[in-house]
Amino acid sequence: MSGIYIHIPFCIRKCHYCDFYSIPIEEELKDHFLSSLKKEISLYAGYKEEIETIYFGGGTPSLLSASEIDRILQCLIKHFRISENPEITLEANPGRLDGRVAREYLKAGINRLSIGVQSLSDNELRTLGRIHDSQQASQAIACVMEHFENFSVDIIYGIPGQSVNSLKKTLCIIKDHEVPHVSAYELTIEEHTVMAEMIRKGFLQQQTEEEKVKLYWTVVEELKDYTHYEVSNYSKEGFQCRHNMGYWLRREYLGFGPSAHGLAGDKRYRNLPDIERYINALDEGIRPVEDYQSLSERQKREERVFLGLRTNEGIGIEDYDFNRDTLKALRDEGLLLIENGRLRLTDRGMLLSNRVIAELLWS
Repeated sequence: MSGIYIHIPFCIRKCHYCDFYSIPIEEELKDHFLSSLKKEISLYAGYKEEIETIYFGGGTPSLLSASEIDRILQCLIKHFRISENPEITLEANPGRLDGRVAREYLKAGINRLSIGVQSLSDNELRTLGRIHDSQQASQAIACVMEHFENFSVDIIYGIPGQSVNSLKKTLCIIKDHEVPHVSAYELTIEEHTVMAEMIRKGFLQQQTEEEKVKLYWTVVEELKDYTHYEVSNYSKEGFQCRHNMGYWLRREYLGFGPSAHGLAGDKRYRNLPDIERYINALDEGIRPVEDYQSLSERQKREERVFLGLRTNEGIGIEDYDFNRDTLKALRDEGLLLIENGRLRLTDRGMLLSNRVIAELLWS
């Protein structure tokens, strides 16, 4: 089974923290991009694996109409072997979601929405540079609930000025809506973003490590009725994101669109992170790939470790020859569990996952 990721690079305005490739939307450029995207898809028509998941990310994929999404899906159906029950996810901005839009996406073939709420505090939304407010976000969740059984809400913790109480309020509202899946990401201050510049100039103060730890445990505690199935993801029974699980289980996936990544066989690839170069390459009939990386056996092993340990399923302990003293030290510290032949991280281990995985790989 494989997946497909499609990067839609358009936004109304770039958020202050965002480091993903995105550009302001223009109607003519959008039409040219959609034409090029279909050309790119056709260049992979010989791909034999069955497609189990499709994910529209960005950018802001919900800037595309349901009819435009439908045309992309029909192109995929034409060129690939799609499973009988695929998970098809669209990332959506709350400011563009209402009942009519939700119904149209559902009719087009989308069966899972990922709503970029990020916070239900207006102050925090302004800090992040989001274009919606908390009322629009709450209304969007309510509208989606009427039409989609399977959907997710994204939130961010570690926002400058965020308190434990404000985070609790956001999480309590989400729980009141009975949201089946929550992605809770720690804010990373990326260089060259607006937020990084605001911090450098003293307009914002970054959260300390101690404050971020308190916020992390707030998420864990408030979402204790969910399964913490991956470092940043929590779900009700049966609502894990199948597409993202494919990444963590190291399944193959094809990436389409500027800056998209893919994994095919023993190769990882990255598309050109520039829409004009992307379009020009496809006008010439060539794949818009900027970089291929052939993975060695050691690199594949390392990927299986750091991806697999992000999940609550962990990895098979017998498959790896880890240093026994390191394993014991990490277990004694309450960061690792070994049960039924599986090695996995505790909630505290997930908080410190980068450190734990580094020690396992390099000791």
